Amino acid sequence: MINLIMKNEKGEFRTIITNVTDINIASQELIGVSIDNLTKQSLLSVPADGFYSNEKVYDSILQTEFYNNQKNINCKTGDGFEFTYTKKMINKTNLGRLFYKVCVAEL
Repeated sequence: MINLIMKNEKGEFRTIITNVTDINIASQELIGVSIDNLTKQSLLSVPADGFYSNEKVYDSILQTEFYNNQKNINCKTGDGFEFTYTKKMINKTNLGRLFYKVCVAEL
């Protein structure tokens, strides 16, 4: 998972969209809201500073049509902000594992 941002040389940033994945069963906005909801329900956790050190994990997201469209739309601004992303990660919680086992796996 990644967050799309505009960032300048001072490290200041503006968030474009959060929780971007390579999941394509719904719009990125709906998927992002779903991840937020699952996090609020403690079924998933998204550590604020957590990310995978293996860059290849993010390749499938960076190759999506959505990512490339956003990259083309969000050009460098006059005040020095450029399109980039921050790496994120999703963890299953104990409650999330139990919920899956009880409510989903049996279906």
